[in-house]
Amino acid sequence: MSQLFSTVEELEKAFYTAFRSVDAEYMAGIWLPEEHVYCIHPNGPLFLGYDEVMESWISIFSGAADTALVYDLLQTKGNSAVRVHIVEEHVGSGMNAVSVLATNTYQDTGKGWKMTGHHASMKSGKRLEVATGTLH
Repeated sequence: MSQLFSTVEELEKAFYTAFRSVDAEYMAGIWLPEEHVYCIHPNGPLFLGYDEVMESWISIFSGAADTALVYDLLQTKGNSAVRVHIVEEHVGSGMNAVSVLATNTYQDTGKGWKMTGHHASMKSGKRLEVATGTLH
């Protein structure tokens, strides 16, 4: 069930609604069905292409119940064709709550917006020391 969204904000809200309600069919309609889309879940591998991305969500949702999830938009960049949002996701509640930082990417298809990427990592609270000199 593919959907097109008139704004990135509407699309992002739909993404988190699908995530919160563990609805793989709804999630499938949010993503652009192309080979360049990608998803990296916290501590996970790269899923590349629509089929792999959807298999990853189906696996995550399998046997899961609706989850408490809210997000805060930290930064948005882009233009009329591509948008990048950096968000902080708050998943779970109470002692089981975790904070995740995520980068979400979106593309205007000319008919509406679709999701093209989601890269999430656990929030550590520590900043890396900036190295000087050669890194590699």
